[in-house]
Amino acid sequence: MRMRILLCVVVLAAAEAAVSDLVVWDYDLTELPDGWSLEGYCSEWTFSPAGAYMHAACSDPYESADAIMYTAAVLIPSGCDSVVFHVEQDLTTYSSGTGYGVARIYYRVLGQGWVEFYEGFDQTTEPIHAQIPVTVGNIVDFKIHGHAQAGSDIHPGSGSINWQLWDLTLTFYGDEVGLDHTTWASIKAMEY
Repeated sequence: MRMRILLCVVVLAAAEAAVSDLVVWDYDLTELPDGWSLEGYCSEWTFSPAGAYMHAACSDPYESADAIMYTAAVLIPSGCDSVVFHVEQDLTTYSSGTGYGVARIYYRVLGQGWVEFYEGFDQTTEPIHAQIPVTVGNIVDFKIHGHAQAGSDIHPGSGSINWQLWDLTLTFYGDEVGLDHTTWASIKAMEY
């Protein structure tokens, strides 16, 4: 009987050890991470001890503003069957008439088209937590986009966005996910 219990404990411990995860990014966003880039039109991302922040407000007809953060690309290693993107946020948007403010996050695989996986309107402090579909050997990167848009002269409106992000993690999940030192170095150095 003791042998069976011991065997069960050993099997459970081995099964738990076989499933592992690997945190690839763990950024507080107090500064722009290496390999990332910014783009903006009438707005921009700024960094402070509280994290990354962007603000945009538009009220003149046809006016718009964008602040975009592009991440570095990462290679999906063998053994990985899913990737989880997680970031804390404080989002407030305002919409009047045909104007609006919106927060969006996208991913893309192998440099192909962007796929939206988060769209935020209104006000929220709920974290963004999303599982991204992946295939071993693919390269994935992300675009974080805050946008404000005013209405037209015929259909007036205004829009604004205040968006703060902090504590961003990207985690690989799967059976025995692991990277040797040369693979890890190439992922850290990769720019797509």
